[in-house]
Parts: sequence; C-alpha cells; structure tokens
Amino acid sequence: MPPLIHTPINAAQHKIQLAQRILPTEDKHLLEEPDLILKPKNQSYELSDEDIEELDQMQKEHKSGKSKSYTVAEVRKYVYGKLEK
Repeated sequence: MPPLIHTPINAAQHKIQLAQRILPTEDKHLLEEPDLILKPKNQSYELSDEDIEELDQMQKEHKSGKSKSYTVAEVRKYVYGKLEK
C-alpha cells in the first residue's frame, strides 16, 4: 500500500468537502455545531428545551447537595495538590 500523502487544499475545495460530509447527516446536534461556530459573536443564543431541562436538573442536584460548586482558588488548590503527588 503506498504511503498517504497529505496535499493542501484551497478554501473552495475545503468548503465542498465539508458540505459533502454535512449534507447526508440527520444528527441534529452535529448540524447545530457549524451554526453555532459561524454565528456572529454579538448574536444571542436561545436555549433549547433540552438545554433548559439539563440546567434545571443540575440546579436541583446542586440544591439537594448531590453536587457542589468550587471557587477558582479551590480548584487550583486541588489540582496543584494532585500534581505534587
């Protein structure tokens, strides 16, 4: 088998390759990714029902004590403590 040679492609070819990979997919989450990346930075983002449900669940777990939040200082202390061992 001959070795694979990576040849650079121009922007137009790259766009066509991306489109060819995106068009056949039915994966909703995959299709949202390019849209999120290409949106102008000042454009607002609306949470989906799934996003809201996930955030609500996280909030319930936090309020019930099943999860905990940490300050940046606490995280640094923990990480540096693990690195020193």
